[in-house]
Amino acid sequence: LLFLIIYLFTFSLNFIDIKLFAALYLNVIGNIMFPIWFFQGIQKMEYITVINILSRSITVIAIFLFVCTPEDYIIAAACQSLTNVLSGIFALLFLIKKYNYLFLFPSIKYVANTFIEGWEIFISTLAINAYTATNIIVLRLFTNDVIVGYYGAANKIIDSIKGILNPISLAIFPYISQQVIINKSNAILFIRKVLKCYSIFGFIMFFILFIFSDEIVSVLLGVQYEQSIILIKILSAIPFLVAISNVLGTHTLLTFGYNRIYSRILLVSALISIILIIPMSYFFSDKGAAFTMLLTEFCVTLMMYVSLRKLDIHIMR
Repeated sequence: LLFLIIYLFTFSLNFIDIKLFAALYLNVIGNIMFPIWFFQGIQKMEYITVINILSRSITVIAIFLFVCTPEDYIIAAACQSLTNVLSGIFALLFLIKKYNYLFLFPSIKYVANTFIEGWEIFISTLAINAYTATNIIVLRLFTNDVIVGYYGAANKIIDSIKGILNPISLAIFPYISQQVIINKSNAILFIRKVLKCYSIFGFIMFFILFIFSDEIVSVLLGVQYEQSIILIKILSAIPFLVAISNVLGTHTLLTFGYNRIYSRILLVSALISIILIIPMSYFFSDKGAAFTMLLTEFCVTLMMYVSLRKLDIHIMR
């Protein structure tokens, strides 16, 4: 509703394709419907795998059937959004069949307490969205659709690499939370193992992205996206930084109960990004936006490391 109001009353946003936005906005609806919190809480992530494979298979078939020309870009966007919507529908149907006792009306007091307890996490998520999504919006204000396309394509490849770690993080988070309560020493030992694995994965991805960026762009994007090569090189270290910050932040600060520190780190990082992105985009275009994202992720990782050192929680050994 807020975006539609801005779209209708702000002429500077008239470049936004409202039909494309509506098609992609289905992703939001799908994310709301999908109860990933429940499957994560009961540590039954295999249900998510089955549901996602089923919904993504339908999406891929729909893309091949209905997307034939460049003019079908709205259909392509709707098909991609279909993945999240179908996942949400399938998941809810599964819960209704197997866990129908879940669907109860909570009291207003319970809802209020839940919002209060989860406030720091909400702010953290909001901050992450702020510094990851703001760049491309600000970049468009100072450049054009072509440059935004180069940056968006490069960023999409980086996001796909980062996304590989998401299912693993979702699966091990409840286990680490449980171990922190039972035995903090065992939890730290496990986190160190995770950090080692994540760091190796992140470094390998950094090496591949930086060295083979030409080939990656040629195969995945095409020769017309040659300008995305330098952007991928700039952004190539981000999967490595995110892998480390994920362990330091999500798996350590949050599980040990330092939600406020975690939230403040992300808020400060979002503020740094917002301050930098305007001059960087204005003077250096898409390369400036890429450097801003890289610097922001570096700040996140560094502040989380320093915070853990101050809290006498030694993960990096």
